[in-house]
Amino acid sequence: MALNPATSQEGRSLESFYQALFELPQPHWSPTARMMLQLLPELERLCSTRRVWGFTSHARLVLLPQDDYRQPYSVVVAARGLESCYEISYLMTVDDAPWDGAIVSGKARSVPEAVSMIGVAMERCGAWRMDG
Repeated sequence: MALNPATSQEGRSLESFYQALFELPQPHWSPTARMMLQLLPELERLCSTRRVWGFTSHARLVLLPQDDYRQPYSVVVAARGLESCYEISYLMTVDDAPWDGAIVSGKARSVPEAVSMIGVAMERCGAWRMDG
């Protein structure tokens, strides 16, 4: 089990996407890309106990339990480079949501805090079975 690039990434690794973003001539992308490149190794460790597919959308990383980008976005991770924080959001379960499509969102100021929040988001969104 691992963090796999979604088929929609057309064979491109998540690392290569963020490396290319880092290398863009527009300087505002480099802090965002750097933060995501720092997060990915720890995120891969978190995902080692479950199947996770990731794809990028406007520099955000979308995490899904299946290789199908058309399903609702279970967990979304965005690096806010200019704010030096990660924004993590997840889709609430039908039983917990006060309305259809309700989302929980929060900010983390470090990689360990972001990984912890992503783990909570993966559990609480209900998309992954936590027993493996």
